[in-house]
Amino acid sequence: MARPPSRAAWHSSRSASDFPELPNTGAEETLTIKTGVLRDMIDRTLYAVSQDEKKPAHTGELFEIEPDKMTIVALDGYRLAIVERP
Repeated sequence: MARPPSRAAWHSSRSASDFPELPNTGAEETLTIKTGVLRDMIDRTLYAVSQDEKKPAHTGELFEIEPDKMTIVALDGYRLAIVERP
């Protein structure tokens, strides 16, 4: 059995200073939420996300983030799911 010749991969990288800085979004307030809580919120609303590509506005979820709570909303034109957590 013949083996293909070994080839080494070479990757170049650039310094971080070669790229522009990311813009400041102005988000002075943040919300900290546990991963399990976020996963549960998404699981509880995912059923209402449309699979129909003809309704692109319904193929995602709305995340409304406030300093003291987070709300996730999903709808597919027939079903509506809303979950809110402090």
